[in-house]
Amino acid sequence: MQAIRTLLALTVTLLLASTAFGQAVKNPDTLVIVSIGAPETMDPAYGYDTISSQVYLWHIYETLIFLDGSLTGSFVPMLASEVPSVANGGISRDGKTYTFRIREGVRFHDATPLTADDVRYSLLRFMFMDRDAGPSVLLLTAILDAQKTRDDTGTVNVALFS
Repeated sequence: MQAIRTLLALTVTLLLASTAFGQAVKNPDTLVIVSIGAPETMDPAYGYDTISSQVYLWHIYETLIFLDGSLTGSFVPMLASEVPSVANGGISRDGKTYTFRIREGVRFHDATPLTADDVRYSLLRFMFMDRDAGPSVLLLTAILDAQKTRDDTGTVNVALFS
């Protein structure tokens, strides 16, 4: 209930502020989004802050699949032609192998076609970056059952990737 009151108070405050002093809206066709902080990076293998994701990464890069709206257990294809499942042969019966079929006609900005090697490179780069407290752990845990790629001296444990 407190959250609803806070949201209502914030909305009223913003409405009052927007009409303060009887001034007309200068650009009624322009959407202005105010955020806290600035994007840290445009590198999807490094960015793990909310602002980088919202401002750059979600609007520039596409993923193989993405969440279906607000549903956390349902996905829609993006660069993949379909979401892998056991029924369509995209997930092996033991659940250990996922096959993503890439959508036909996907090209980079320079018109070169997207290939499976490009996807592989991106995934390996993402995991090798392994920024401290970064996003790599999301794939490392799921794919390699590891929390990090480096030992205490910073040396990459190449055996994880063999």
